[in-house]
Amino acid sequence: MRVAIGDSRNLLKRGIGGSEYVYEKQVDSIKLGHLVVTKFRIQIGAMNYGFKIRAIIGTDFFLDSQAIIDMKEMRIY
Repeated sequence: MRVAIGDSRNLLKRGIGGSEYVYEKQVDSIKLGHLVVTKFRIQIGAMNYGFKIRAIIGTDFFLDSQAIIDMKEMRIY
C-alpha cells in the first residue's frame, strides 16, 4: 500500500459506541484477496473496543470493488 503525500486529515467520528478521532488518508490502492480498489480513502484509529480487531471493512470498499458477498457460504467473490 503506497500512501499519497499531503492528502490527510484528522476527523472526529461518532457512532453507537461513542466517538473517537481517526486519521484519514488516500492510498494509491487497497487489496482484499482478488478485489482491488484504487485511489481509496482509509481511516486509521485506535480501535480499543475490548477485543482483538485488525480492521473494519466498510461497504464503500465492497461497492467500489463490485464484490459479491455470499453470506450462506461465507465467501466474497
